[in-house]
Amino acid sequence: MSKALEVTIAGFVGSNPVINESPGTTPHVRFRLASTHSYKDKDGQWRDGETSWLDCKAWGDLARNVHSSVRKGSPVLVSGRLYTEKWESEKDGEKIERTSHGITATHLGVDLRTCMTQTIRTMVDQESGDGAAATSYSNNAPADDWGSTNTTPSETTPDNASQESQTKEASAKGKKPPF
Repeated sequence: MSKALEVTIAGFVGSNPVINESPGTTPHVRFRLASTHSYKDKDGQWRDGETSWLDCKAWGDLARNVHSSVRKGSPVLVSGRLYTEKWESEKDGEKIERTSHGITATHLGVDLRTCMTQTIRTMVDQESGDGAAATSYSNNAPADDWGSTNTTPSETTPDNASQESQTKEASAKGKKPPF
């Protein structure tokens, strides 16, 4: 049983994500997340409470996707494990104990309450395990998990025909969906 505190936090990205992809290490990204609690006052008016700031970290493919997709001001939902970091700093010759709180993201997505988005699925190369953007869904037809659109031949447009060919091409090259 895990003793880590798993949470999901809605907020806005407070700083552009910074990625570290040093050779021989797992890529990781860091950014700040601002979350403000809203409530109704006694007159029934919505008010904003204090804003909480968290450091966010993500690793591996999630780090790359966050770095490519998220910018300062983006509304996001972050799920992951809370952590606390403690350290000492010195000011005017005096040691000061510092504490910060953060979340190590295991999942991150755009908060669709406040915006719309376009999805680009990544395909995973079976041999190397690398993910690469393969298909973009810009038509209105729902897409299934394989990156194809649910259309009949009479509904095929140049846009989704291209998507279907990209999916078939990726499949022929030994790539598979990332699930």
